[in-house]
Amino acid sequence: MRLEYSKDLALYGTKADIARAQEVLSKVANLPDGVMEDWARRQLQEIIDTFKLKAAILFRGNGVYSFDRTILAFKRVLKAGTTAKMSNDLYHFFSLCCGTIAHYSKYGWSDVYPDTAALRRLFERNEFGQSVVNHQPTWGTDRIKIAREMERLLQKGV
Repeated sequence: MRLEYSKDLALYGTKADIARAQEVLSKVANLPDGVMEDWARRQLQEIIDTFKLKAAILFRGNGVYSFDRTILAFKRVLKAGTTAKMSNDLYHFFSLCCGTIAHYSKYGWSDVYPDTAALRRLFERNEFGQSVVNHQPTWGTDRIKIAREMERLLQKGV
């Protein structure tokens, strides 16, 4: 289900998840028209995590990512040593934000990047020749925060 919440925001998910997101956003979000995207994405990420919203929130057509859910899923992959059972949220982050080409499915992506060694190589140099952190657009503050934490965890060897 889709709901156009405002000129800049759209919500996707189940009816219940969208209703919950609507309720929370109406009480705590103050995103006037014309607000800078980098600022809005930081605010929305904090709202998603604070209120544990499940609806997908798009700002100007681009998904805003939960830091907590994405990093928790990433830690699970690091602990397991394999991407074979990564969450859908993590797969979407990897495939849409980390500079990899389309691999048609989560399993195809996992076949190319099967383990933590492959993830380390990806984060150092993605398929476009950049680090994953440097691949992020300046407006993608939610993505930058997640990519930096992932890079830190990979370097730490968690």
